[in-house]
Amino acid sequence: MRGSSRSWDHMASIASEWIVRLDKESSACSRTDFEVWYDTDDRHRVAYLRQLETWNRLDRLRSLHSPDPGRRNELRSRLWRWFIQRHRADRLRQVRIAAST
Repeated sequence: MRGSSRSWDHMASIASEWIVRLDKESSACSRTDFEVWYDTDDRHRVAYLRQLETWNRLDRLRSLHSPDPGRRNELRSRLWRWFIQRHRADRLRQVRIAAST
């Protein structure tokens, strides 16, 4: 159980990194590297799609708050930091649970 939890957390973390990377870069190399990772394992697809859904929800929330592009970027950064902190807290909780069993 502990190994599979760590494996899932690792995949979710990598999926999040791909989302950020693909959002910032548009090179064919990056896209090809992503597709190789994505196609390697069905769990990669699941992790990516779950993280992408969270990213999209954060974008929708962000767009509701401010019409100013500078402010939107700031909100997006703050929401992204919140998401990462939440993800780390969830991971820490899972480690503690696994360690106590």
